[in-house]
Amino acid sequence: KEVEHLDSCLRQCLKSGSSKNIAEPFFKGAAKIIDAAWDGITVEDFRYPQTRGERPKGYSLAKWLNSKFFALSAYDPEFAVAFTKVFHFMEPPTSILKPKYLLKAVFAKKPVYK
Repeated sequence: KEVEHLDSCLRQCLKSGSSKNIAEPFFKGAAKIIDAAWDGITVEDFRYPQTRGERPKGYSLAKWLNSKFFALSAYDPEFAVAFTKVFHFMEPPTSILKPKYLLKAVFAKKPVYK
């Protein structure tokens, strides 16, 4: 997504004939793309007691939901693919917040490894 956004900004520069104002629109648009990823990462960071700072809004719910998503991905191949795409920044986190996944995740149990 960032590459597509950069491509769009560069095309706009070519069209206008100037590269003076490329930084502001690029970083403004990139922030929207990157913020979702950082939000997910900070939830996992705060699992460790030595992590300092203010916990993100909705931390407890996000932590619980993440653990349910990890559990579901061990059992549900379709969800595992969708979850992996989010991890690899191929899809936004909202792509796994579909009712069919949320319902399954709520009842997902941690896998038992022997």
